[in-house]
Amino acid sequence: MTVFQFLLPRRDAAGLAVVCCLVAMLAGCATLSSGAVMDGAFVRSRPLVVAHRGASAVAPENTLVAYRLAIASGAAMAECDVHLSRDRVPVLMHDDTLERTTNGKGLVSELTAAELQKLDAGSWKGPTFKSERVPTLEEALALVRGKIRLIIEIKASGMASDVIDALKKQKVRPSDVTIFSFDARAIWGIARVEPRLPTVLLWRDVPADRPGRQDLLDKALTARAQGIGVSFRSIDVRFVRMAHARGLHVFVFTVNVEDDMRRLIQWGVDAVITDRPKVALELLE
Repeated sequence: MTVFQFLLPRRDAAGLAVVCCLVAMLAGCATLSSGAVMDGAFVRSRPLVVAHRGASAVAPENTLVAYRLAIASGAAMAECDVHLSRDRVPVLMHDDTLERTTNGKGLVSELTAAELQKLDAGSWKGPTFKSERVPTLEEALALVRGKIRLIIEIKASGMASDVIDALKKQKVRPSDVTIFSFDARAIWGIARVEPRLPTVLLWRDVPADRPGRQDLLDKALTARAQGIGVSFRSIDVRFVRMAHARGLHVFVFTVNVEDDMRRLIQWGVDAVITDRPKVALELLE
């Protein structure tokens, strides 16, 4: 797969052919870096590196400082997790509760966005980050615009319209974001409301048997996803080939050990999601 076609609807096969022709024509005129975006397609010769929850190995996850460091690392994408506040504002938070990464208590959904932003979301990682707060999705989008592509993981169903409203308010192009979710209904909901947005269905463990794998890929396609995201612990090269044969791109999470990164690169995965984007990029170089 030379062209990582991830911004056009899957049914636009003709568009993919045109992009392939354009790449061939331009090859003698210019050199495109891996992960560069051209006419709605990624042109790549190696996996994209995705900063998991920002540069979360060195900064508090899902905070603005984590995304500033992800941008500085040179990663192609950065992933964030989104829940809704009580007043239905999408905010960046992995857990549905506050205790692990803030000084608050209870459910994210029990506080308004303004109340959430009064919490300390950085001290748990170290005193240097005491000033970090819970960002809204709009704040994160404004920060990364033009610098890095944001992967938005929707943590629950029923959020599609709220997330899309935030994208519209920030005038985000479909080429600026990708939507992730473990919930096939959330992926389908995004595709129904805004079919131009690229989506990836997440799944924890790849089935060991071929029929189970075919069923998983069918689920992704039924949800109108363009990709499948799976744990690196359950993947093998046969699954990567099966997914590619069905026209699905393969994202692998969360890969922090160099030997695992090397193996996945050899297998031809499309993107490596890692807490250590700098390490992954150095390894690719």
